Amino acid sequence: MTRQYETVFIMTPVLSEKQIGETVKKYTAILKSGGAEIVHEGSWGLKKLAYPVQKKSTGFYHCVEFTGGSDTIPAMEVAFKRDERILRFLTVSLDKHAVAFNIKDRAKAKDRAVNPPVTEKTEEKKPSVAAKEEPKKEKAPAEETKAEATSEAPAKEEASAKVEAPAAAETKEVEAKPEVSAEETTEVKKEDNKEIEAESTEEEAKTEA
Repeated sequence: MTRQYETVFIMTPVLSEKQIGETVKKYTAILKSGGAEIVHEGSWGLKKLAYPVQKKSTGFYHCVEFTGGSDTIPAMEVAFKRDERILRFLTVSLDKHAVAFNIKDRAKAKDRAVNPPVTEKTEEKKPSVAAKEEPKKEKAPAEETKAEATSEAPAKEEASAKVEAPAAAETKEVEAKPEVSAEETTEVKKEDNKEIEAESTEEEAKTEA
């Protein structure tokens, strides 16, 4: 039973598209010459490295999945090491679960390419009636304070009116009393003197008797 392998190699970021294509063709040709069958190959594009390699922080990733050609892998890895265009490489053997996962992943990628996801345009939502009424609800406390102030005003007016009413009545009573003239007071005094003289004469008559 032929085994399935996967090789990922990273190329220096200073390469042009033509140079990248030439590098990929070189190593796929090495595998085919050793009896390997290319199952799938794909470019992962320019990615950031986990740590700098040869003073490079990015690199072009390329993946090749193939079956057979196990005798060719050592020769290919020697070529990787001698090539200045290659920063890093890794070859792994795939079990049945990894092979099934790769097949499923490629099917999903193909489906996404054929039927791209539809992006719905986000329409601007009109403000709802509830949203419009929210500012009114916020104003409610202010309206309540106004209502309390207006309700307190008549009560204060009534209390002040009740306090002023007795005072006004007292002033009216004082004003209602007639003023006594000077002539009337003299007459009253004369009458009092006459009464006093009469009483004194009566007492003298009694003493003489």
